[in-house]
Amino acid sequence: MNPTRIEYIRQKVALSPSGGEEWTFENRHSDFERESKRGTGLWLSGKRCLDVGCGGGLLSESLARLGGQVVGVDASESNIGIATTHAQQDPSLSTKMQNGELKFVHSSAEVLRDAGEKFDVVCAMEVLEHVDQPGEFMKCLGEMVKPGGHLILSTISRTPLSQLLTLTLAEDVLRLVTPGTHTYRKFVKPHELRRFVYSDMGGYDTWYRNEDASDIRMEEVGETRGIVYDPLAGKWKLWGGVEGSTWKEVGEGCNYMYYARKRA
Repeated sequence: MNPTRIEYIRQKVALSPSGGEEWTFENRHSDFERESKRGTGLWLSGKRCLDVGCGGGLLSESLARLGGQVVGVDASESNIGIATTHAQQDPSLSTKMQNGELKFVHSSAEVLRDAGEKFDVVCAMEVLEHVDQPGEFMKCLGEMVKPGGHLILSTISRTPLSQLLTLTLAEDVLRLVTPGTHTYRKFVKPHELRRFVYSDMGGYDTWYRNEDASDIRMEEVGETRGIVYDPLAGKWKLWGGVEGSTWKEVGEGCNYMYYARKRA
């Protein structure tokens, strides 16, 4: 899933309207040139990134390679050991670790929050469905997002399809995942997540409204988008579909991404 997750982060962080540069007649002729460079190269340069539940560190490594100053945190000490060892095999990442541009920390999001840590990009991939208090966990993540920063998650929806794919097939039949890894009742539906951010995390006073047609929803904050595995192509893909359509909801029936941007 990692390349597809990175593409989603790129679309939201690097390609979102910045509004940082003043429009003038003098620089109007260079609009196309500037637009073509967005989302290329080290597009995370100057941004502090947090990867909560970093596991073996693959997402953290990618964010660091793209210029981000990355902190990967995990509650499992063994995962931190694996992530550190793996990153050290790459000379460029090893240098970043020595310079403090890539860190792996055996800790929790709550500890970082209580220490006053703030980040431009806060990620939590496939973590929400494992925590016992998802509401408190979401609030913790939101508090660590800097004004103007980005909150990006991936998780699993609570549907018959997700039960079939993640529990029955992946765990019980194929044993691709250790049995007991997932608990169906902990899965969160996309609309439940969007409504929680609206009702319990500050709503539109804290977070921007969506920039696309999904802003037609009332009392919901953020965008959700399905991420599905294409067996023919042998890779994961972001699912499309018009907001509110059955087609889009089908794509969010199992794995999906969530995004919200905090007001500056």
